[in-house]
Amino acid sequence: MIHMDANAPNLPRTARFAPALALGGALFLGLSGCAGNRTADDTPGSAPSVTDTAGRNSPASAADGLRIDGQGRPGVRTAGFTGNSNSGGGGGGDASSSASAAPAGAPLTLLYPTGERSTSSLLVEKQLPAEVALDKPFDYMIKVTNLTGEPIDGVVVNEPVPDHMEIRSATPEPSSESGGEAKWNLNLAANASQTIRVSAVANEAKPIRQCSTVSYDPTLCSQLAVVSPALNLALRAPETTLQCAGYEVIYAVSNDGTGTARGVVVREALPAGVTLDGGESEVRIDVGDVPAGKTLEFKRVVRPSTTGSVELAGEATGANGLSAEADAVTTAVTEARLEITAEAPEMRFIGRPFTHTYTVKNIGDGPAPRTVVTVVVPPSVTIASVDNGGTRSGERGAVTWQLNELAAGAERTVSLDLSGTQRAPVRTTAAARADCAAEATAQAETDLQGIPALLMEVVDEVDPVTVGDETVYVITVTNQGSARDTNVSIVCELEDSMSFVSGTGSSEVTAEGGTVTMQSVPELAPGDASTWRLTVKAESKADARFQVTMNSDQLGRPVSETESTNLYE
Repeated sequence: MIHMDANAPNLPRTARFAPALALGGALFLGLSGCAGNRTADDTPGSAPSVTDTAGRNSPASAADGLRIDGQGRPGVRTAGFTGNSNSGGGGGGDASSSASAAPAGAPLTLLYPTGERSTSSLLVEKQLPAEVALDKPFDYMIKVTNLTGEPIDGVVVNEPVPDHMEIRSATPEPSSESGGEAKWNLNLAANASQTIRVSAVANEAKPIRQCSTVSYDPTLCSQLAVVSPALNLALRAPETTLQCAGYEVIYAVSNDGTGTARGVVVREALPAGVTLDGGESEVRIDVGDVPAGKTLEFKRVVRPSTTGSVELAGEATGANGLSAEADAVTTAVTEARLEITAEAPEMRFIGRPFTHTYTVKNIGDGPAPRTVVTVVVPPSVTIASVDNGGTRSGERGAVTWQLNELAAGAERTVSLDLSGTQRAPVRTTAAARADCAAEATAQAETDLQGIPALLMEVVDEVDPVTVGDETVYVITVTNQGSARDTNVSIVCELEDSMSFVSGTGSSEVTAEGGTVTMQSVPELAPGDASTWRLTVKAESKADARFQVTMNSDQLGRPVSETESTNLYE
């Protein structure tokens, strides 16, 4: 307990406890020059003595920082006060004091229990007037502050109430009032303050001397964390993958509980035919510790040896019996298989263009990434054009198509137009390739022949034709080939809606019924042409067809052409 006289010039207005203080402190307050009574040993200029709990007195030096309570109560120590020694006030001050007293009306403070703010738990401040009038109400306040970061319960503030002083009101109200003392029981949150506001009146014209005290129940608090970590294991894997390439599996370990999950390990025995990238048949991941609320992810690459479905799950275990099983994830393991087919004309004349077409199809159950088709062309053949974005290395050589991904069951067709100048078979070779797919090949062949190439053209000069009128059909046969053709014959067929009138041309024309025959031309040289003009009459209304059939020794089989003519009335 600390005693302070608010009007004694040799006492400071801030009291500080020494570290050895008991758990109780006091503010020794006076409103009108109150001072403690001297003991027999407390003479001016002499060192005060300390009275211990056994009643023994011993001298105390200024370094002790201790003094005897002015009321002579044994065992009560005050902090080492500093202030000017002044015998005029009647107070027994410390001989080592040097600071002057605080001005009247300034707040009084108490740091409890050590006297140092850095090591004390409570700060008590008291603010009251320097003097009050008789029988007139006056107000003062006591503020208690918790200097710690923890709650302090059981704080007791004792406020003496002399006989000639009456407390009219207080906020908060005292917990108890008895024996000339008002008491407040406070509970202070961490770093919180509470202020007691008192309204009182003095009934006699004499000093009001008070020693306010504060104490609390010291506690030793501990807190033991009770945790409940909860493991969770989840796997992520692609829905489908190609058999030739391994795929990534993500093992995500999370702690959805409280506290750290320690010593966590993930294990999984892989299905038959499935291994890790390094050939292992089991997954083991030493996860270690997983803090609460955290998720740790680990990647592993697995490689299936066959197509089909691969189901993976896994289990995570940890200290104190922690475990978690993952829901199974299934990956369909597929493969791409390419097939390529060729289409080309069997024969073409020298110098005439022809087309080789290739169709590539993915007959597997998985996609074929980065599909490429390459067609190699013999040097004797000229590449006239390519389709679908094919790129060629020159007029001769090879053509490449970048088809990107070819889905399962999908197909793509590419073609190139060619021409040749030599009588020989023209053979092109195509190869289809893709990631994770075996190469597929095909060939297309066209026989280039140096034989006549007859072109037959049939034109009606008048169309439409009024019934009863005539029209002329012009038939022209041109040898566009590289060799002569022989015995070129022409036969025309008239429908019943038309009748033959006359015919002229490169050879004799004869008619029998609806059949008109031109005598064969013995020889038609390259670049030469034979022409016939047939006059026919429109006999009845019809959408008539005039059919011409040509044959020759080199053709070997007839070629037909039909010209339509509209006959109307």
